[in-house]
Amino acid sequence: MKRWQAFLLASATVFGIATAFPPQAHALLCSPGNAAEVLWKGNWYPAVVKRAQSNRCYIHYNGYGNNWDEWVGADRIRVVGATNSVLTVGEPGGFQVGSPVLVHWGHQWWPAQVLKTHGNQLYIHYDGYGNKWNEWVGPSRYRAP
Repeated sequence: MKRWQAFLLASATVFGIATAFPPQAHALLCSPGNAAEVLWKGNWYPAVVKRAQSNRCYIHYNGYGNNWDEWVGADRIRVVGATNSVLTVGEPGGFQVGSPVLVHWGHQWWPAQVLKTHGNQLYIHYDGYGNKWNEWVGPSRYRAP
């Protein structure tokens, strides 16, 4: 495991920000690219989310071959950086088209603008970057500036 991944997982555990979610909230917080921990045979393993569907995530275990990739439910995954409070689009304080937002990518938070919304998913444009960087992000990857 890379040193920064170990730091993120350790920090998340210490500060209580890596948590399992109820199925109804899980799909909203699990987005492709999210760092996660997955429970397998009593141990938590670092992983990355490849796809999200309904109340489950398709994950890849870090350091293991693709033959170990699998669908997991909310009872077996902790998304790093996610919290139990979900800010939904359209709620007071929620994000609308044109709203500024900070998006987590790599090791930091980047300023962006909301181009589209779909449920709790935001399609964003990173400030100062070309359109090829536009992407859909879930609540675990965005926050208010």
